[in-house]
Amino acid sequence: MTVHLFGATSSPGCANFALTSTANDFEEFGVKAKDYVRNDFYVDEGLKSVPSADDAVQLVTSAKQMCKEEVSVSTSLCLTTKKSSEKSQSQTEQTA
Repeated sequence: MTVHLFGATSSPGCANFALTSTANDFEEFGVKAKDYVRNDFYVDEGLKSVPSADDAVQLVTSAKQMCKEEVSVSTSLCLTTKKSSEKSQSQTEQTA
C-alpha cells in the first residue's frame, strides 16, 4: 500500500502502527521518547505524567524530533521510489 485515505475506519490503526514503527526505528532519540511514543500515544494525542515542566518539554521535544526524522526518511524514500518508478516507466515506453 502506498496511499492511505484518512478518515477511513482503519485510520486509527494505521496511525498507531506508524507511531510504533517510528519509535522502533529511531531509538537514538532516547528510551523515554521511544516509550512515550510507543505506549502513551493514541492516533495524535499523547498523555503522560512527568515530574516537572522541564521533563515534559524535553520529552515532547525528543518525540517531535523522532517523528520529524521519520517524515524526512519516509519522504526521501518515497521520492526515490517515485523517481525509480518514473525512470523505469520511461525506459519501458522508449523500448515499446
